[in-house]
Amino acid sequence: MAALPTTRMTLADLAKRMDPNGEVTHVVELLAQRGWKQLQGYMPWQPGNLPTGHQFSVRTAEPEAHLRDYNDGVPPSKSAVAQVVETCSKIEAWAEIDAAEANLNGKAAAFRAQENTAFISAITKKFMQLLLYGNPATDQKEFKGLAIRNNSIANANVVDCGGDNAATNTSIYMMQLGDEFFGIYPPGSQAGWTEEDLGKQVVQFADGKRMLALMTQYVWDCGLVCRNWKRTGRAANIKVADLRARANTQAIGAATNIMYALVDLLAMRPDEEGTTVLLANTTVIAALAKMAMDRSQNVLTIEQGIDQVGKPWRQVQFLGVPFVNCDRILNTESKVA
Repeated sequence: MAALPTTRMTLADLAKRMDPNGEVTHVVELLAQRGWKQLQGYMPWQPGNLPTGHQFSVRTAEPEAHLRDYNDGVPPSKSAVAQVVETCSKIEAWAEIDAAEANLNGKAAAFRAQENTAFISAITKKFMQLLLYGNPATDQKEFKGLAIRNNSIANANVVDCGGDNAATNTSIYMMQLGDEFFGIYPPGSQAGWTEEDLGKQVVQFADGKRMLALMTQYVWDCGLVCRNWKRTGRAANIKVADLRARANTQAIGAATNIMYALVDLLAMRPDEEGTTVLLANTTVIAALAKMAMDRSQNVLTIEQGIDQVGKPWRQVQFLGVPFVNCDRILNTESKVA
């Protein structure tokens, strides 16, 4: 028989998932990443108004107003509106397991349930990557993420934290979630999620040989809609080495310190509507926690966060705005020019 591709479960893979008594063992999820579980508590979702996305209109120009004298008139004017379409991405994964292997110990159902956890984790990690760095200009299958929406210092909602030209920077991303900034999924779907047990399927190899495999398809159709660009922002060019040392561009009191950048970032919000969250990785969260301990002011605090899976967690907040610790944010971002 032809060698099985490494993407299919082998007998050796199956053995690693069993304990000495032949039961399906607990697998420690070392590859799990932070960000998605916390974000779930804040991010609103709604069905798009298109089968594969969401269309909305934005005002691009206001009508002109004039001063009028008595016995005189003013020219007519009108506003201008543009239509924008935000698209969904289709995140998909397939599981194929040799049916004979899965049934060796009669634990096929438990084994497949365990595998579900890994596939769901992989799909939500992909969503978080797209949320941050999705760029339909380079891959049309991706929805537009936060970095590409805030990719120039010339943008009004991007704050420069002084990092150099090397790819040694990170960012803090702001989202003001609500009616003008939300996640979408196709209308008529169950939040865009499909997990279909296709049962036993015949798999044919390149040499013509066949086998029965247990197949499961996992699909999440999802996207991001930002109807008002002012609802998002970015503190960019945070030099990681400086942040860890709290020196140079990130020294306490430096004009480019992230504490000041966060003040600027939050001040750029058009109003207090919705829920504002800040996304940062562990490097930034740790640095902010140290700054909280170093300073006596209460603008930066460590608070008990919302309850997650039965146990409250501690989170850093800035001026009352919570941080979501997001492992998908890179420490190797290029300089935003």
